[in-house]
Amino acid sequence: MRPWTLTLAIALGALLAGCAQKTAEEIAGDSPADEVVTKSTDADKVPSEEATEAKTETHATEASAAPVPAETDKATGPAGSWKKEKGLYAAFDTTKGKIVCRLFQTQAPLTVKNFIGLAKGTKQWTDPKTQQQVMRPYFDGLKFHRVIPNFMIQGGDPLGTGTGGPGYQFEDEFDASLRFDKKGKLAMANAGPNTNGSQFFITVAPTPHLNGKHTIFGEVVEGQDVADAISQAPTGPGDRPTPPIVMKSVKIVRAEGESANPK
Repeated sequence: MRPWTLTLAIALGALLAGCAQKTAEEIAGDSPADEVVTKSTDADKVPSEEATEAKTETHATEASAAPVPAETDKATGPAGSWKKEKGLYAAFDTTKGKIVCRLFQTQAPLTVKNFIGLAKGTKQWTDPKTQQQVMRPYFDGLKFHRVIPNFMIQGGDPLGTGTGGPGYQFEDEFDASLRFDKKGKLAMANAGPNTNGSQFFITVAPTPHLNGKHTIFGEVVEGQDVADAISQAPTGPGDRPTPPIVMKSVKIVRAEGESANPK
């Protein structure tokens, strides 16, 4: 091989290697983040809420003052084997189908309490459209405002833009036993440490780069195929599904387990 041919081959190989490395870094850097984070650096996308949430008053003390409510609907909702195992579940009825998630009440009590209170309408929140404090089911009728194939689906914003929230924030809860090691993790979106509010996401692939950055408070036990399908929906600007995909309702279900009904 002529010297100049060898030099050209080496240069071309280096260029291709560089491109491959960049692609890998971009994939590894993806995470459910807010709009501001996305605009500042696409390589650091994460499941988070808009920086406008960071301007609201933190109510961590208020949010953690009481235990997770014991009152929940009995397991008469979505059918499935998950009802055989005692625990708390969130049943998402979407325009694409149903998704059921087990809630990790022991590992993330503050986050689960907040989610349950918003879902049931027993927790006060500030409507970002009217700035009025209200107590009504928070998630019913909201859209999945951000979906990314092989990554996650994100919702929980009343504005549907990634900039809205409940008008308060609370701290992270990390448990060493909970990792983004497989698809189906239910976790909080945020705009940085201790800025949780209402936005959440469900993963559709392992996302280990999110470990220690986002509070995991549940996992899918039924309907992962629905979450996967939502992530593959056609999208417009901001990764927003077109047409919109809506959460018709989010119900909290307490399953008593098989032991509660012995034969």
